[in-house]
Amino acid sequence: MLGIALGLLCLLGPAAPAGAAPAASPARPTALLLYLPSGSDAIESELASVPTLSTGLLSATQGNYTTAQFLLDITQGARVSYSAYDPAGPPTMSLLGDRISNWPQAVRRASGAPQILQPGLLAAAVPGGAAYAGTVEDGPLDSLVAADRTGHVTAVSLGPAATLPARIARLSK
Repeated sequence: MLGIALGLLCLLGPAAPAGAAPAASPARPTALLLYLPSGSDAIESELASVPTLSTGLLSATQGNYTTAQFLLDITQGARVSYSAYDPAGPPTMSLLGDRISNWPQAVRRASGAPQILQPGLLAAAVPGGAAYAGTVEDGPLDSLVAADRTGHVTAVSLGPAATLPARIARLSK
């Protein structure tokens, strides 16, 4: 189950030069993906009221679907039926340091599908790579979204939910 206190921070573009005066907007644009459980209407409304955020929603899925497959689909920007894969289910994956375990098996599985699928395409498109900030309480499976085409996550910050905003802020500098 995806938890409320999980996040992914994608760093987009070069950082401001050292000693540069602070700008009215961030020196580099950022994208933050937050995973919220269904029924989080109050939180979604609060986030939607922040003028610098653009919010998006995902719809429910039909049929058999796992969190790991959902996250792989986000990394590759496409979703196909389990029947298009061999084997049908994704390998067991987890964050080990700055690498996703069994990433080569996930890539091999995607290459056998009849569509062009490239796990890790999202993070690979981020100049400088993507970073992941998550909670130790929920486990770092959601870090898959920050993996590049080789299964590498540029920066990782794990800790308690209470420290998540501060850790995200540190990663964005």
